[in-house]
Amino acid sequence: MILNNCFSNKDKNNIFHVKMFTCGEKLEHKSDTFNLLLFVSHGEIRIRDNKKINTVRPEEFIVIPTGVDVEINFIRDSFVLVVSFDITYLISNPQITNRLKLIEPRELFISKPISIKNTLRIFLKGIYEYLEHKGIHSSVYPHKLTELLLLICFSYEPNELQNIFGCLKVSAFQRNVYAHYKGIRSVGELSGKLNMNKYTFSKQFNDEFGISPAKWLSQQLAKDIIRKISNSNILAKDLMYEFNFSSATDFTRFCKRHYGQTPTELIKQFQSKNFNEGL
Repeated sequence: MILNNCFSNKDKNNIFHVKMFTCGEKLEHKSDTFNLLLFVSHGEIRIRDNKKINTVRPEEFIVIPTGVDVEINFIRDSFVLVVSFDITYLISNPQITNRLKLIEPRELFISKPISIKNTLRIFLKGIYEYLEHKGIHSSVYPHKLTELLLLICFSYEPNELQNIFGCLKVSAFQRNVYAHYKGIRSVGELSGKLNMNKYTFSKQFNDEFGISPAKWLSQQLAKDIIRKISNSNILAKDLMYEFNFSSATDFTRFCKRHYGQTPTELIKQFQSKNFNEGL
């Protein structure tokens, strides 16, 4: 069974999953799209790739990069938080890229198990509580994921970060895409920034990202909108102008497609969240 397939169809669209696995359960996993962080709260899991076997125990986590075939065996009943993310979150955030600038890419295989530090443990406790009791609206997930990655980057020393993130491959083409995509809405404009014709660019993009450039650009825009709302008290009309939507109808259609809410409903949700967290 593929690891992501052990969740419901609704859960597959989310970033954070919590699941209890039973002793003796076995999964096979490979993703060409998402990297995985596996945090073990209790229990014990054994992960095999083509290089070695790692055992992950309580209060430890491990990174499984894209493109790696792994077999996961649950040695004991295990409570696991699975976090899926693409490389965008590491490259598009200046604080994270600055912290990881000395990390050297290494051969593609899973990381060694990493001990969960106290600052990270406190954050994860909040995630567990959200998922078990309140649930997290899908529009909040990217914001929480960025918080998690920032926390890891600033809680661990460079040699530890080498183990955690050194397995995540990023090509020169991907780096150029991340460096130029901000503010761009069309594939033609982005291919022009990289001095490539649209056909060649689209083919290479599909090969390396596993998704069409048009769909990817739409997803990045959705993430950027959430980041903006999360860090400001911006009005819906100002948000529409800042992200260059042609009309209120166009903006509303985009928000409903990506978040299931109108722009006003989305902003109210985050304003309420920020107010409650400040109490």
